[in-house]
Amino acid sequence: MLRRLTGLACATLLVGASAPSTITLGEVEGQDAMALKARLLPPDLAAKVVEGSVQRLFSPTIALNAVYRGPARAAAPDVCRRTDYLVRLEGGRPGEDKAGAQTRLAIKAPRAFEIAAVRLPETGADTQVCNAQAGYVSLRKPQTLAGYRALVAAMRAAVAPGKLPFGITCEPEEDAVCGRPRTALAQVPLDALFRIELGHYEHDVNFGWHLRHVPDEVLARGGYDAEAMFRPTGEDGKSWRIILRRGDGAMPDVVMRRAQIIYH
Repeated sequence: MLRRLTGLACATLLVGASAPSTITLGEVEGQDAMALKARLLPPDLAAKVVEGSVQRLFSPTIALNAVYRGPARAAAPDVCRRTDYLVRLEGGRPGEDKAGAQTRLAIKAPRAFEIAAVRLPETGADTQVCNAQAGYVSLRKPQTLAGYRALVAAMRAAVAPGKLPFGITCEPEEDAVCGRPRTALAQVPLDALFRIELGHYEHDVNFGWHLRHVPDEVLARGGYDAEAMFRPTGEDGKSWRIILRRGDGAMPDVVMRRAQIIYH
């Protein structure tokens, strides 16, 4: 299936070039990604991937991403990880967003990116569970997994009895789901999670509250905030943004926001 997307963000590592250097647009369009894996991936990678998709990009040239999913594995009792592979295909002249079937696309060297998912249960991760697990996010920073774990720890606390060990707010307050923020947090659909960003959550007179990105050396010192981004869910088609703000306690305060968001 061919889909048009604006791009794919990931932390990458060059893993080597595939054998053929070009492929025609006609050979790619309408083809299942797994049928193309022998053309786009080195033999060792083609033998291990279990799923794939081809995505059309918005670009001044003809550009597509072939994304292949590696097998999942348990990295900890509550953590699943897998390695996915991205191959960029590009051709045509700048400004040419339409082309014929014979347009040749250069096959770029595949890149690998590590992704992970934290399970709400604290135990039970194994190969079968991890292959069925959703909510994988790119580990773009070494601290991303810690941010994910903080989110899931907050959800576990929301499910458990007793007083919450952190503060929680939900916006907009007039939204029905925000009438019971603890319940909303406990029921956040982790399978819709697609990205976690790190930085400092702060207020700006022009942009209001937002997450400001900070250098890696600042993240390494700790004390950063994390923002979890979710795809639209529910009948209202809105998306959750959940900010975990580091304070003086062992658990970060939680700010939940639900809004109509268009992701590109």
